Amino acid sequence: MPRPLTIAAILLTALTGCSVAPSGADEPRPPGPQIEVCQCDSGPQEWLDLHREIAALTTEEVAAHLVLLTEPEGSLQLYYFALLHQQLNVVASWTEARDAFRTLGMDTQLSPGKQQLAVIMERYNQSRINWHELNSQLQNDHDQLQSELQTLKEENALLEQKIQAITDLETSISTRKEL
Repeated sequence: MPRPLTIAAILLTALTGCSVAPSGADEPRPPGPQIEVCQCDSGPQEWLDLHREIAALTTEEVAAHLVLLTEPEGSLQLYYFALLHQQLNVVASWTEARDAFRTLGMDTQLSPGKQQLAVIMERYNQSRINWHELNSQLQNDHDQLQSELQTLKEENALLEQKIQAITDLETSISTRKEL
């Protein structure tokens, strides 16, 4: 689990006053894992629990859940939608996740803890996108430098051949003069 999420999880476990009961009281549950949720809206424990379950899914399971999820309705389904996209190793999915988390981070009807978690997740996905762009740029630079290196090696080999030809010619001329 990323360090910011670990810290958030530790801080949120310190919250008291939440009673655990089956979900379904506030919003319709998205298709996917069924978990116990906190009935109060004091913090993002429900979201952290969902995050743990989504993180355990395989890529195929994530794709299957995304197929079942049409247009997310409500904050819980939008969060679920974002988590699923975050699990895929595709930059376009990370962008979808980032945008969904950004929407949740600006939702004033959410508890401050859920908003902060959404902001952290948005930043995390933006960092992944930035890393991918930087990695792609570095790979392109590496490929270009490798191409230039190969060209320089070929030019060096040609120069060595020319030097050898000139050396052979000088040796030949020197040999002829001695005769």
